[in-house]
Amino acid sequence: MNFFKKICISLIIDCKFSGIGIPRSVRTWKENGWMVLLFFLVVIGGVISVIIYSSVKKNKTADDLQNQDGLSPHAGNRQTFGIAVSKLITLIITGANGVSRYIDVEVKNSFFVGRSEMCNLVFHDQLMSRRHFVIEYETGQFYISDLNTTNGTFLNGLRFKGRLKLSDRDVITAGDETFVFNKH
Repeated sequence: MNFFKKICISLIIDCKFSGIGIPRSVRTWKENGWMVLLFFLVVIGGVISVIIYSSVKKNKTADDLQNQDGLSPHAGNRQTFGIAVSKLITLIITGANGVSRYIDVEVKNSFFVGRSEMCNLVFHDQLMSRRHFVIEYETGQFYISDLNTTNGTFLNGLRFKGRLKLSDRDVITAGDETFVFNKH
């Protein structure tokens, strides 16, 4: 404890002589203890904030899904992200540039795709609506719903409205992006 007191007192003395403004009348450990405690609480609060911030998952954008080399359609180039422990699907996404990338997605209830940062998968595609379509998992089945978009959502080449059941290898088109759906 003496070592700790010496460190704390030296911190306070350093603050005093560096012009931080600790009054000269504050000299004893009991009087300086509250400032040291406040200092350590601020440091601990900062560390906790960084830990909490880094543990919060941000939504991934389509740009985040492509690494420097570009993802090719090989199983080793898959990335996984999701909402919770649930049903896993694979989407093979091909953009306007022709580059395909695989992603594994966990769908608990619903998985939103669009331009909005509130979507689970975000694209910077002006032909896509803010919330373009949603994939839902319900009673062991996957469904897709167009969310009243201007440019529409296409399933296997046909524009649809409302909600349709998804099957393996169904092709979804939204904006300049094409998605091949596969469930595990």
